[in-house]
Amino acid sequence: MNELKECTEKMFEDIKHIDEEEKEYWLARKLMPLLEYTLWQRFSSTIKKAIENCKNSNNNVMDHFIGTDKMVSIGSNTTRNIIDYKLTRYDCYLIVMFSNSNKEVIELVWIYVEIKISFKCHKTTLFLGFVFYYIKLKKGESLWMN
Repeated sequence: MNELKECTEKMFEDIKHIDEEEKEYWLARKLMPLLEYTLWQRFSSTIKKAIENCKNSNNNVMDHFIGTDKMVSIGSNTTRNIIDYKLTRYDCYLIVMFSNSNKEVIELVWIYVEIKISFKCHKTTLFLGFVFYYIKLKKGESLWMN
């Protein structure tokens, strides 16, 4: 179990890309086999559910699930255009949320992504808390609630 957990974390981070703005992203077609999907049609159905959830959460879908096309060779010197998505860590989280939870790898990736997202949120909250207390100290105010 622990070996599978370490392997899953490494595999998830191994398929991560960094864009020119230093933002991390994952490609859906690289994430698909990691989550043990074999058919794009099934995986794209899961992506559609995640996109719908993103919309219902009042997130701007244009900031998430960025569509990208690419040409792939299908043999005999022929290429074909396929659809892919650039995914944020949050997008991956939503996709995993709507994936088949009976697969052990799904549970492990979900836990890993949730921890990473939570850690980023907590770091921001912690930083804002420090700023709040710093300002109170600079003003000479008590840190204790009255």
